[in-house]
Amino acid sequence: MVNDADDIIAYETGRMPEKKMLKFFQKLVDSGLVWKMQGSYGKTAHDLLQRGLIKFPVKRTYDYYGTPVPTRAEMKKKIKKVM
Repeated sequence: MVNDADDIIAYETGRMPEKKMLKFFQKLVDSGLVWKMQGSYGKTAHDLLQRGLIKFPVKRTYDYYGTPVPTRAEMKKKIKKVM
């Protein structure tokens, strides 16, 4: 979980380096918190996930509406089925 408001301020003011931003969003996705934050966070996380810059969570999390977010293992199975 995010314990430091400084990370949020740094991200929102554009002062967060890209490497730290990816770690920040990975932490938010892993905790499930990103899906409960302001909408642009979820949209950014979704984009980063789709681009493969961050990974899906290991443990089950749920979005704002209670819909399960796919886990890393579920996404691996889905990819194997496509190949």
